[in-house]
Amino acid sequence: MIKKITYEQFLEFAKENQQVNVLQSIEHAKRLRRDYEYLALIEGDSIVGAGLFTYRPVFFGYREATCQLGPVLDYHQPALVETFFKELKTYLKTKKVYYLLFNPNLIRLERDINGDIVENGVNNTSLTQTLENLGMDEVNIDNHPYLINWYFVKDLSDIHDSEELLESFASKTKQIIRRSLELGVRVRPMSFEEIPLFKKFMDEAANKHHFIVRSQSYYEDLYQQFVLTNHGVFLVAYYEKEELVSYYQNKIDEDQTLIDKTPDTNKRNRNIIKEANIRLDSFRNKLEIAQNIEAKDGFVYLGAAMFYLYEHEMIYFNSGMREETKSFEAPYVIQFEAMKLAIENNIKRYNFYGTNGHFNNKPAQHGIYEFKKGFGGVVEEMLGFYSLNVNPTVLKIINLLKKVANRN
Repeated sequence: MIKKITYEQFLEFAKENQQVNVLQSIEHAKRLRRDYEYLALIEGDSIVGAGLFTYRPVFFGYREATCQLGPVLDYHQPALVETFFKELKTYLKTKKVYYLLFNPNLIRLERDINGDIVENGVNNTSLTQTLENLGMDEVNIDNHPYLINWYFVKDLSDIHDSEELLESFASKTKQIIRRSLELGVRVRPMSFEEIPLFKKFMDEAANKHHFIVRSQSYYEDLYQQFVLTNHGVFLVAYYEKEELVSYYQNKIDEDQTLIDKTPDTNKRNRNIIKEANIRLDSFRNKLEIAQNIEAKDGFVYLGAAMFYLYEHEMIYFNSGMREETKSFEAPYVIQFEAMKLAIENNIKRYNFYGTNGHFNNKPAQHGIYEFKKGFGGVVEEMLGFYSLNVNPTVLKIINLLKKVANRN
């Protein structure tokens, strides 16, 4: 029988089954501002399957239900899966739910850093057949703005400090981070009062990458539900303007001194002078930019990102950067500092979240994947999204009404 349980009961069960995730958390449930329940299949005195179910009203009191990265269940036991969803369907009907969307927290096929299938790796494709045999349909979410089925994940289990972390990155990524740190790029947590700054960065990112940005109140809710409960953090990258101006001025002085002290007497010296002049021109241009760029209280803010920290996992959720300061490569330093934070909190799994590229026929987003790939990790293809038609008659009527409404 399906029964309501407390979040504490659910969390204990989810931990035992190693399927704890932020989208099944009480913080996520509260942030959605929807009706929700933690439901479980009870056999004897034991929970054998459970999940967070949120409800969205649609028409005439009927509702859609969602269970993201759940339910938590041993999907390798077909009889248990059948019993769970049969009992769940009966229960959801009493709540006037006509449709359920869910996606189990399991990978479909084990893949490597390039997105290629690992030979003799984890293979859960048979589970899709189990679900389809029970009358469920796999839902194509390729063009959905928020639902995600491909991740890029880095295992931090064998990394103990910042130097080991840096050495685990690709050569280009290491060089970029070291150069940015030398320029004085720093990262710190953001306060709630700085959410407008975060929203400003998100607007810039939306304009560049053509996605729909959320409202400021959305990010304020994220902060209140996750940061204030120690399950999230907003990080901002910045540099101190005068520090950078001083850095470039010192570089200019060094090269000018080198030129003045190097006699133009042979080919080797002429090459030294030539290279110094090239650097000199570059540093002078950068100095001019640094002097003229807008600062706030002496600081220049480069970009920001939001992360979830939940149990064993840290998730890079979203970010935005200042286009005119992109040469400082703030996203690299933010990721580096976020992973350091994960290690400090004994978090072993770092999830770059949504990832697309040539490997899943989305070449337009391959550049973002290459950025993540530079930090090391593997591509994860999840089992997928599935629908359970709880009340087919009502579903048919509501789909018809939606078509009519869209026509008008």
